[in-house]
Amino acid sequence: MTTTGATVAAKKPRAKKAEEALTASRLRELVSYDTETGDFRWLVNKSSNARVGQKVGSDHNAGYLCVRIDGVAYLLHRLAWLYVTAEWPPADE
Repeated sequence: MTTTGATVAAKKPRAKKAEEALTASRLRELVSYDTETGDFRWLVNKSSNARVGQKVGSDHNAGYLCVRIDGVAYLLHRLAWLYVTAEWPPADE
């Protein structure tokens, strides 16, 4: 069966920005943060490599620590700001 006329493509959902995907509340459900050491630790088992009590984060190619939460990658220094202030840091921080 053929059709004439334009085919309308289904619109893909827009990927969420990190700031839209993760809230301070959600972050605090998943991890604890020690302001003196700067360490994040898992509060829940996320995988066999991310167990309760283990430090959060792995090396990022730019020298930062990063973690993937709910399918989105984050830099830990930005999550520290979010955890403490409940707001995302400015984009250039």
